[in-house]
Amino acid sequence: MSIAVPAEPGYLVAIAVQLSQLDLIPTNGLYDNMFTFDEEDESHLHGLNPFFEFTGYTLMNSIINYGSTFLYLMMNLILISLLFILKALAPFNQR
Repeated sequence: MSIAVPAEPGYLVAIAVQLSQLDLIPTNGLYDNMFTFDEEDESHLHGLNPFFEFTGYTLMNSIINYGSTFLYLMMNLILISLLFILKALAPFNQR
């Protein structure tokens, strides 16, 4: 079920969504250099419905839709794995 939202509150919702995701890093060019997506499959080149497209989710590709959140998640996973590696090596460094 879709609820039609007037234009003015829709803009406020779009801004609130962007602020809530802390989307501070412009990732458009970065993701183009990091990933290659299937160009022939055009099913991901449009939004789920017009309401998602209005709030900025113009693609059905999750990585691109996550924006900076995907980068934050990857940085956290790298740091946590590095922490576990260093913790596992700590007994070997004691004197």
